[in-house]
Amino acid sequence: MAMGDAATRTKSKSSPERRPCGGREDSSSYAEEDEAPRGVVGRVMHFLVNNQITVPANILWFLITLHLALPALREYTTSFIFISYPPGTREGDESGSYGKGRLDLCYVFTWVMVFTGLRGVLMKYVFVPGARVGGVRGVKAQTRFGEQAWTFMYYAVAWSVGFRLVYDSDYLTSLHAMWAPYPNPLPAELKRYYLLQLAFWIHQLIVLHLERARRDHYAMLLHHLITLALMSCSYTVDVTRVGNMILVTMDFADILLPAAKMMKYLNWSKSCDLLFVCFLLAWFVTRHILFPTIVWSAAVQAPQIMDPVWDTEKGVYWMHEWFVGFVGLLGVLQVIICWWFWLILKVAYKVVRGEGAEDNRSDSEDEGQDNDEEEDEKINGKANGSAKSNGVEKDVQPARKRSKRRKGGDTQE
Repeated sequence: MAMGDAATRTKSKSSPERRPCGGREDSSSYAEEDEAPRGVVGRVMHFLVNNQITVPANILWFLITLHLALPALREYTTSFIFISYPPGTREGDESGSYGKGRLDLCYVFTWVMVFTGLRGVLMKYVFVPGARVGGVRGVKAQTRFGEQAWTFMYYAVAWSVGFRLVYDSDYLTSLHAMWAPYPNPLPAELKRYYLLQLAFWIHQLIVLHLERARRDHYAMLLHHLITLALMSCSYTVDVTRVGNMILVTMDFADILLPAAKMMKYLNWSKSCDLLFVCFLLAWFVTRHILFPTIVWSAAVQAPQIMDPVWDTEKGVYWMHEWFVGFVGLLGVLQVIICWWFWLILKVAYKVVRGEGAEDNRSDSEDEGQDNDEEEDEKINGKANGSAKSNGVEKDVQPARKRSKRRKGGDTQE
């Protein structure tokens, strides 16, 4: 029994059990389990990877329980569940517009937890199993499929909600209406949409460190930080209309790209190439025609329409320094977008040559998938190639390898 236990421990160390989502209970990342976390940030990320369902679920359960069971605490817990500052709570507000303040961060925090937990649940129980049923082979490829499915689902919903807000507004056809009247009215739908988008991008910043790093990791990190800065700035200084327009402009192409990648993992090459062509056209129109037009409006029209207003009682904090920083961040974002467009054109060139669409921004996913399948085969081979004799395990895999070498040698001779 002691020898059998020792053999079992040795085997578990040399070939850990592989599970969907990276071999962890709640994980959607496939970083190696034996990676030692480095530093405080590394340990926090390692903890989140292992508990990205249980941590958000416990936090949300705790908040809801407090809110329902202890009415005396509802003045503190309400802001975590509902949007704050309804009409009439800020002085001089007669438009029915919602206010803004620090309590909005409570609502954002709740939805960061919701997005993190929901992603973990869908990855573990829906997307990764669905990839396996669809014939996607290898843990890495299945996890990548799940990541793209989550991205596709979110952007499809977010773009639909955001576009409805734009469609019902007067700034759909008028750039002037994005800036006037100032401060922009903030109805409940727009405020909820804005805070949920802000929560999602904070969640994306977390996910960026949960998923396996891609080649453009630092560009993505810079993009996420700029996006958060722009959203926070536009929300604080009451120019949420332009923020709504930019988000809708950006989100449309982000629906098509993950859809194309999902087709790639399913080996539906024609569908992948067709979606990639649609993505290429959508990217060019939205990010190199519409978005620069919005940037031009911010740089040229906004200063002519808006007067600097600093009124802490009304929550308005527009000044020249804010404006310069806002336009500057939009310009940096456009530079990153142009660099990505160059990478997209390289992929398009491969499609024209008949090589198929492949994301240049990602790591070597195909190689990783092949290696992952080889590891699965090796692990399964070890499991099937071990026989028990008198309570002692004997590994017959080396004998098989020697047999293959002999055959190879005979072939060469």
